[in-house]
Amino acid sequence: MLTFIQRIRQQKLGRILLPLSILLLLTGLHVLSSRADTPDAIVADVWRNTQRAGSYAFDAEITQYTIPVATASNIGKSAERNDIRLVGSADLAHAGLNLTLFSQGGSLLDQASGIEFKLEDGRSFARLPDHEWQEVADFSGSTAPNGDFLTYLAGATEIADLGRETRNGISFTRYAYAIDGKAFAEQMRETLSDQLRASGALAPHANIQPAPLLQGMTGNGELWVDDDGLPVRNIVTLNFPAEDGAWSKTEMTVTFSDFGTRLPLFGKRVGSYFDRIPLPTTQELTTAITALLRFALILSLTLAVAYVLTRRSPSHTVIAPSSLP
Repeated sequence: MLTFIQRIRQQKLGRILLPLSILLLLTGLHVLSSRADTPDAIVADVWRNTQRAGSYAFDAEITQYTIPVATASNIGKSAERNDIRLVGSADLAHAGLNLTLFSQGGSLLDQASGIEFKLEDGRSFARLPDHEWQEVADFSGSTAPNGDFLTYLAGATEIADLGRETRNGISFTRYAYAIDGKAFAEQMRETLSDQLRASGALAPHANIQPAPLLQGMTGNGELWVDDDGLPVRNIVTLNFPAEDGAWSKTEMTVTFSDFGTRLPLFGKRVGSYFDRIPLPTTQELTTAITALLRFALILSLTLAVAYVLTRRSPSHTVIAPSSLP
């Protein structure tokens, strides 16, 4: 039987808990929803959405520059430019690539003018049309690491929304970003370490060092994202530090199409909190904030349920001391 004081305390607690629970719930949902719409979160979702799709077709136009360093030994040397075009498909589930390379003088109208390449099971092969495959050195390292033209997003920083556009009937949002070479090199180191450990080529507790060339890399990009959260085009400029008396620069414009699976995707702006599930980004601070907000939501719901249960408990008649005979 509840005492008079307990009854009063319960009523006061109920008046506090219910508004507090509602406030925490709405605040948490609003913050999580707002975070899902930030450029950083949206670009992170683009990569996840593409991985979920499993595969895509691509058309990549690449220009590579080699510029001699200004030294006495390079007097008389001039910059070199090489234009290539890669057309093919990526199998993300197996880190595979199939493509045809067209260099100076090559054309899509003449398939015989291209060289076919494929990447499968970590091995690279090449052939001329109607010839046998020959194993070659890895050709994808500087253009599509791990067989994916979106891999450079692993080093994306300073992401900014440039607004929406519509071209050729396709609507998309443009996002500009800078590329942090050190962050990208670390991501590549972790990926390669995992692959080597899985194959038994690296001991479980052994480590490899990040590639100095990638650590010194700088660059920027522009990613076009459609209304399904998938990439339309990725425009990337990469600057590599000097090596062997010359520094290099790569410009890439990759157009994406024919994704393997177009599913309901995270981050789609549909106006309801419950129509999307924001996932944490790779940044540790964002992950910590997300975990904290989820804890607040659980706490608020728990408090609300507790209040409802106490309100449904059997009522008791309480006699105030002043009414006693």
